[in-house]
Amino acid sequence: MVTKNKEFYKSALKFAQARLCPAETTQFGAIGLLTLGEEYTNSVRDEYQKRRDATYEAMKEIPGVVVHKPEGAFYLAAKLPVDNAEDFIIWMLREFNVDGKTTMVSPLSGFYATPGAGMSEIRIAYVLEAEKLADAVRILGEGIREYNKRK
Repeated sequence: MVTKNKEFYKSALKFAQARLCPAETTQFGAIGLLTLGEEYTNSVRDEYQKRRDATYEAMKEIPGVVVHKPEGAFYLAAKLPVDNAEDFIIWMLREFNVDGKTTMVSPLSGFYATPGAGMSEIRIAYVLEAEKLADAVRILGEGIREYNKRK
């Protein structure tokens, strides 16, 4: 590569290489996982598939939501029937609950390089058990209905 600033290029290359792999301590920790055996690995895989399926099935039931079943992620992305997912999420956290519970998700607009893309999209991580995820999505659906009534 031809560049006028070789020092900048060297620094950028080091930065890029540093971001291409996990930290050394993480790699050592992962090695330990290899000793746990297939039974452990299969049980973890099965649990995350159960969580994914519960989340996906519940999201499909919410009118206006566009969602595709992921095949390998630890989260699900969805387009909501709201104008601005971040504003909706803030409203959910500050003003909405069902029996003292609400649902926290991440806006997806920050994952796009194109300005304005993904404004109505969210990401839900599979951090809870399947039953709790289904309940969280139910609450999300109720939140969407209430939020859109305000307009």
